[in-house]
Amino acid sequence: METIEIKSMTSIEDAVKLVLHTAKLSGSRVVAEFNGFILDSKNSYDKNLDLYWAYMGRADRNVNWEQRRYEIAKTMLPAIYTDDGNAARADHSPINGFEYKTLEGCCREAIRFADTLIKELKKSEQND
Repeated sequence: METIEIKSMTSIEDAVKLVLHTAKLSGSRVVAEFNGFILDSKNSYDKNLDLYWAYMGRADRNVNWEQRRYEIAKTMLPAIYTDDGNAARADHSPINGFEYKTLEGCCREAIRFADTLIKELKKSEQND
C-alpha cells in the first residue's frame, strides 16, 4: 500500500482522481488524506465521493447549478471585458456570435461561457 500526500488540491473530485490515477500507475493500493478523510483507491470514484460527503455531513452531492452559473459568469466577465483583443474579435472573429463590443455583449458572453462550462461539467459528472 502506498500513501500519497495531497497538496493544495482545489476539490475533492480532483483528490479522488489523483488517488485513483496514482494507484493505476503504481499498480498498488493508494491512500491519501483530504480534509481529515482518508481516500482509498480500493473504492471507486463515486464510492470515495459518497463516503467523503457523508463524512462531511452532506448526504448528497447536489450542486446548485444556478449559483454555479452566476459564479462562473461573474468570474468570466472581467476577463472578457478587459481582453485587449476583444474589439478585433468582435469585428473579425471566425467564431460566430461573439459580442464583445458592448457591456451587454460582454455579459451575454460571460453567461454563454458559464452555460457551456456547466453543460460540460454535467457530462463529466455523469461519466464518473
